[in-house]
Amino acid sequence: MQIFRTSTIEEPSAAARARSCLRRSLLPFVLAIPLWPGQSALAQERRWTAMETEVRGIVFRIPRAHLHIRDGDGSFDLGLRVDDLTPIRLIGLPPERYWREAMRVRVSVAWNSSAAETVAGLLQNRHTLGIVQTKEASARLDGPNGPPPPDGLIYFPARGSPAETRPLPRDIFKPIELARNPETGEEWPEFFDCNVSPRFDQQPTETPFQPISCQWYRVFRGLVVRTSLERRQLAHWRRIRAGLDQLLNSFIVRGPEVAVPPIRGGARPSQTINPVLIYDDHP
Repeated sequence: MQIFRTSTIEEPSAAARARSCLRRSLLPFVLAIPLWPGQSALAQERRWTAMETEVRGIVFRIPRAHLHIRDGDGSFDLGLRVDDLTPIRLIGLPPERYWREAMRVRVSVAWNSSAAETVAGLLQNRHTLGIVQTKEASARLDGPNGPPPPDGLIYFPARGSPAETRPLPRDIFKPIELARNPETGEEWPEFFDCNVSPRFDQQPTETPFQPISCQWYRVFRGLVVRTSLERRQLAHWRRIRAGLDQLLNSFIVRGPEVAVPPIRGGARPSQTINPVLIYDDHP
């Protein structure tokens, strides 16, 4: 048995302290030697070009240019140009350019319920809160003198104005024709949830530009897809939806036609999913 007596421990000499300080100062330099530029050209040139991630049994390989963020549960966000769905970097993009040119697309796990249940629940929540006039659709946007709603969408205007209503009112747009589950034939819920126009007489050509933000909720192969875009883009919603489906399908490496349903009481996806980076020298 060893007995430590603190009273017998001697203070280090000045020379010993100096040697210890020198070793600490050299440590970062020593650790940096393996990463020195001349040591490994391969390590310098190798970079990841895509990421593979699993979302409810569907494996996506997402190009780096398209990927905005990825969450720990497997959900991921894409940054896309709204006109042609090519990638755009959202970080640092000025707000006006974002709302004119870009959209953010989130493919979500919705781990505690199916995608259809999630989207239907979000829509029902808005109805329950009385944010929109759920019984009567309107043939004109933003008042009796406004333009007609985008083709193929039913418009339910907000109840009240932002200045007098809490929670804040929202406009709701619903597609007349809904996508269907290819396995069961059941309709998948879908809707647009938009801010109220700042001025009822606002036209798309007005300056300065005043964006009206919308959240578009729908189901893609059993996954929740939420797209943030400007309300004027709803005029092109069919083209955007078809293009997004084509783009997301092109990212799929393998998996079922419809995502695996959630396991009630099972492990959360973050406990089972590990992303894989694909490098430029990948075969």
